[in-house]
Amino acid sequence: MTDIYTTPNSELIDSETPAFEAPLFKLVGIGLATAFGSVIAGGYLMARNYKSMGEHRNARSAIIYSAVGFVAIMLLAAFIPESWNVSNTVFTVTQIIVMVQLAKRYQGAALDAVKTSNGSFQSNWKAFGISLLFLLFIGVVVFGVVFAAAYFTSWSM
Repeated sequence: MTDIYTTPNSELIDSETPAFEAPLFKLVGIGLATAFGSVIAGGYLMARNYKSMGEHRNARSAIIYSAVGFVAIMLLAAFIPESWNVSNTVFTVTQIIVMVQLAKRYQGAALDAVKTSNGSFQSNWKAFGISLLFLLFIGVVVFGVVFAAAYFTSWSM
């Protein structure tokens, strides 16, 4: 006869749960970071996901590609003539769509595995905070470049 008060013999860790170093950022968080902090912030969150998955080479690639994408977008925005009347919303929405689709394609399987196993994710508020830090950094850099350009061009006259 079995004792009804003894605990059953079972594993406490589900073997189906993916083992990552840290919780991953959701697609919504990556899109949110991209909306407020540009593709650099979205790429940074993708890189953090890759690092959590142990894919350090892909993390480095995500940072490099997002920086190249940011420079390309800035150059494109700078060289589009004013007469074309292109809204800034076009650039923002395009960045969000591209980053979310890239994250879905390259990290979607891992995110789905965490979701189906009831794993934990990083907070979207954390993603938002990171995006604001990137927005501040980009603002300081852009202001510094514009200020330096204005300062040095005034000396050459």
